[in-house]
Amino acid sequence: MRSLLTFAALATMLTGVASAQSRAETSSGQPTLSIGGGMIIKPDYSGADTYDSMAIPVISASKELTPGNTVYLRGLQAGLDHEVNSQLTVGALVNYRFERDSSDSEQLTGMADVDGAIELGPKVRYQLTPQIGLEGTALFDISDAHEGFTARAGADYTMPLSEVTMLTFAAGMNYGSEDYTRTYYGVPAANAISGRPAYSPDAGITNLDAGVSLRHALTDNWSLTGRVGADYLMGDAADSPLVEQEFQPTLMLGAAYRF
Repeated sequence: MRSLLTFAALATMLTGVASAQSRAETSSGQPTLSIGGGMIIKPDYSGADTYDSMAIPVISASKELTPGNTVYLRGLQAGLDHEVNSQLTVGALVNYRFERDSSDSEQLTGMADVDGAIELGPKVRYQLTPQIGLEGTALFDISDAHEGFTARAGADYTMPLSEVTMLTFAAGMNYGSEDYTRTYYGVPAANAISGRPAYSPDAGITNLDAGVSLRHALTDNWSLTGRVGADYLMGDAADSPLVEQEFQPTLMLGAAYRF
């Protein structure tokens, strides 16, 4: 269970830097496939003050179907991008959010498990300059797991340090609907216990995210990637009795082979 949640966290974590890399990799129109592995250190769940570390797989692929139309897979996300012009890209995104098990933490003991969610929605990206990109997504649960939606508005800045090394800064603001926040941060009256009162959060900003990623190409095929990032829980999400710590740091190191 935790390995699946870890893979989900990794997929989310690498979205910004993967977007920047995929544009460069698919510019030739040739399909790409990268397979590798690494390790991650992350909170046990969103809001936890305890951490877990483990090995994780890293898989990504993309293919340009027709000029300007690219399908891709990045971790637990898949989508179709349509290049309107050299700066604007629109598309559709599918995301899988893994289930949350009450056994993940003592703080969740007695809480109902949350099923895995399949989320679908639009994505828009605007490349302001060759280095600066703006991106927005809105994802709706189509599997009745949380029956809500999330939205993210973010920006990333890519700085080539050399011909083989790229540094990326990314940050964003995340919004959750009432159904979403009550599923992941709420405490139903039936599950209230001493120290964990009933709680019904409203819709609103759930967290800010930020991170720094470094990608270094060892050869034409092998590359190393590292990332230091964090979420900062806000609003009703941060006030949840399930949240032990608002600052949620994450560290990832990985290597991949591009075919």
